[in-house]
Amino acid sequence: MRIPSAQAFFRVKMGKSVEIFYIGCDSRTLPVFRICQFFLKTMVLWNVLRSWQGPCLISSVARHGFGRSTDRRSAFPIPHSLFGDFKMNRFSMTMIAAGLALLVGQANAAYINVGGVVWDPDDPLDFTSTDQMYETIAVNVGDVITGFGRINAINGQNNFCNAAGCELTYQFGGYSLANTGGGQFTFTGGWLNVYVDNTPDFAALGGASTATDGVLWLSLSAHTSYDVTSGRSGTLHSDPTPIVVGVQGDGRGFLDVTGGLAGPRFDTDTFPVQTSAAPTFDTADFLFTSSFQLLRNPIVDPVSGAVYPMFGSNDIQGDSLPEPGSLALLGLSVLGLAAARRNRKA
Repeated sequence: MRIPSAQAFFRVKMGKSVEIFYIGCDSRTLPVFRICQFFLKTMVLWNVLRSWQGPCLISSVARHGFGRSTDRRSAFPIPHSLFGDFKMNRFSMTMIAAGLALLVGQANAAYINVGGVVWDPDDPLDFTSTDQMYETIAVNVGDVITGFGRINAINGQNNFCNAAGCELTYQFGGYSLANTGGGQFTFTGGWLNVYVDNTPDFAALGGASTATDGVLWLSLSAHTSYDVTSGRSGTLHSDPTPIVVGVQGDGRGFLDVTGGLAGPRFDTDTFPVQTSAAPTFDTADFLFTSSFQLLRNPIVDPVSGAVYPMFGSNDIQGDSLPEPGSLALLGLSVLGLAAARRNRKA
């Protein structure tokens, strides 16, 4: 699992001058990070209680090492003039110190863990996933495609399982081919279920049953959108099914959260979706794009007998909600600042 990072900038009065110090922690090993994090917390408290010149800035942006900055602009300090000269009582200092120290201490807690699947909601790539997929084909109107697969990476990280050996797999279905005109396929309906399994056994040749034997982690339903290229509405818009090996097709669509362990984390209505030529819009929780091509040797499911002639991948984009605890800790610091401000006016 990737170790988080923490950083802080300090405006510290040293004699008649104000110096800016930077401390950052980032390590691939947890023990080293913990040592650096402890030092960082100590410096935060020292800065607040001994040499307060303005609030510290703390974030989860990855930085390395610790040292002293000679360029004040590079440290992005909050201007001293914004807050004025503080005359802080014990309550103010306690609230600020507690909030800032706990925020630093919560750097690792900012990571979300749902069913053993761990990711950082503040990651610049959040939320993205990539996978490997196997699916049936649709040729004629009324044909329904189904498929299954395994998620290989979340936010660019392939070691997203907290428990050793965890895997995320999925199954989808219900996409019915409704129109084949104009060299574009339009589907209606559709759903996708994601499962977390702490006893990994996914195997393409094992069929869909190896992708559905975990705990339901996320349940999604297809979202109708309008496709400008085809001029039609549907839940999946794609190139026609390839007829020879080596020819690749692409698809795209939207998804909405309907349940699962991680459902509340992703019910965000992140993406605007065009729903008509007018145009009119609504929102969806996820956007996905897919690529697919024929297998040289189709997979026959040993349990259901279903045939999966195609393989490919999906790139899924969404947004995940952070842990509420981080916001509460930030509020604790703000409460202390507000009290200090009132005290100064008094």
